[in-house]
Formats: sequence, structure tokens, C-alpha cells
Amino acid sequence: LDDLLRDQGRHWYSANEYEKSLACHQEAMEISGLHLKDSSAGVDYLNIGMTFKSLKRYPEAIEALRTAREMFKEAKDSYYIVTCDEELTEVYIALGNPVEIQYYAQRALDFYTLLQNHRHMWWLKYYIGIAHRLLGEDDEAIELFEDAKSLALAMGYQEWEFLIKVEKEMAEMFIVRGRVHEANEIFRRIKSVEDIVRSETVHEAA
Repeated sequence: LDDLLRDQGRHWYSANEYEKSLACHQEAMEISGLHLKDSSAGVDYLNIGMTFKSLKRYPEAIEALRTAREMFKEAKDSYYIVTCDEELTEVYIALGNPVEIQYYAQRALDFYTLLQNHRHMWWLKYYIGIAHRLLGEDDEAIELFEDAKSLALAMGYQEWEFLIKVEKEMAEMFIVRGRVHEANEIFRRIKSVEDIVRSETVHEAA
């Protein structure tokens, strides 16, 4: 029954029904506890932490994700440890905490750089760039944003959402630096691309 509840929780999560997802995962964890299935506890805490993050209940997300991380660390499960690091990074981005962003994102980046997992690498470079921006370290931030964008494009990926996020971050920084013309050109280009992407989506749906 607990595994069935986890599957149902994942289904609700994919459907953006986060309260229903949370209820399923919490019930699954209770049942696992009753049956002494300790091996499932780390995954349950991870799922609950991710759901709290989606609900913007950040303190609860941090507590659950840190608990999950400790369990995976005891089990020496490196993949799930790094998954927790990435999830915690995103929580601290939402909270605007640059020190914690750098701490968790750098750990995950080191892991994925070793594996040469490029998709994770460019997202994590972007996250670390946000940390530098929050710290007022503009040069380092811009360099990381450019690295993240270049890496994504070099690998042949066209993730519009990611590329637009990076462009917007850079444009905002250019405005702060007084480079308004460059920023306006980036915003113009973003709007043009967003219009194209929206029109393609509508066309495909039709």
C-alpha cells in the first residue's frame, strides 16, 4: 500500500496537485514506519521536501530535505545526496540566501562535472551565478551566466525557458551597471523569442 501511495503522490505532483501529493507521501511514510521499512524513509523525506518546496513552505522543505540528505549519506547513495543538494539550492534561491546557494550548488556541480552531466552543469552554473549576483559580485555572476548559456548551446540543447532565464538575469545586471541600451536589446530579443515560442505552441496544439 505504501508503494502505491508513493506512485499516487508522484502522479499528483506531476499534475501540480501538491497538497494531494503531500498527503499521499506523508501517509506512505507513516505506513512504512509501521512496517519498519526504513529503506524508504529517505525517498519519502525527499518527496515531501520537494512537495513543500512547490508549495513554497520553505522552512518545512529545508527540514525534510536535510533529513533525507542525512539518510542518503548514511546509505552512501551519492545520486540521491546530490539530488537533495540541488533541491536545497532551489529552496535557497527562492529565499535569496546566496551563502547556502553557493554551498549546495557547488557540491552538486562538482559531482556532475566529474560525471560530465552537462544539463545539470549549466543549471548549477546559473544558480551559482545568482548567488554571486545576490552578493553584489557582478563580474563573477555575468561570467557564470555566460558559461551556463554557452554550455547549453554548445551541447545542442534549445531549452528556451532556461536560455530566457539567463538572458533576463544578465539584462537586469546590465541595467544596474548603466548599460541600458544593451539591456533593452536583450529584453527586445526575449520578447521576440517568447512570441515565437508561444505561437509555435499554439500551432502544435491546434
